[in-house]
Amino acid sequence: PIYAGDRLTLIEVYQGGREPARQWSDSIRTPRKKGELTGSDRRRVDDFKAIARIQTSVLFDSTRAKEIQSTDIFGTIARAADYAQASRNRPTTLLLLSDMINETPDVRMTSSQEIPSDGWIRRLSASRRIPQLRGVCVVVAGADVSSARGAAVRDFWNKYFEAAGTRVAPDNYRNMISNPSEVSCS
Repeated sequence: PIYAGDRLTLIEVYQGGREPARQWSDSIRTPRKKGELTGSDRRRVDDFKAIARIQTSVLFDSTRAKEIQSTDIFGTIARAADYAQASRNRPTTLLLLSDMINETPDVRMTSSQEIPSDGWIRRLSASRRIPQLRGVCVVVAGADVSSARGAAVRDFWNKYFEAAGTRVAPDNYRNMISNPSEVSCS
């Protein structure tokens, strides 16, 4: 759900060819009286939702690139951590619409053997190379949760997010979210 006063940032996770990841960010003005929406406040929220739907369809159009050549989940998480830090302690939700299989020259997760080890996470953490997401609600939609490889990928990300100072609740790491109200942390 989107409310008056919210800020929404969409970041493209996959890139095709030489095109850099795109993003869109906007916010809805906070109502003058907290908890009381005027007709124009409601109209702003509805307009914002319509624009966000259009931007989402543009940013996540996989046909735009002839071939998706990389999926940089680590880069996306780092950018999201910067946004979360800048949010000045406002509640922040990171919704990753992804299969969670990173495919960059540094880290390819295309087979179970290529999933980074616990030691890799510890080394990154020790050298302060894991972005911090304390207080951020993380939700994943699009991940394979049924295969052995999918379970290994999920276990990796659970450990990675723990090192980042947050966690992904079991109900928040899944293949599909059918209702936007399901995007939340308890």
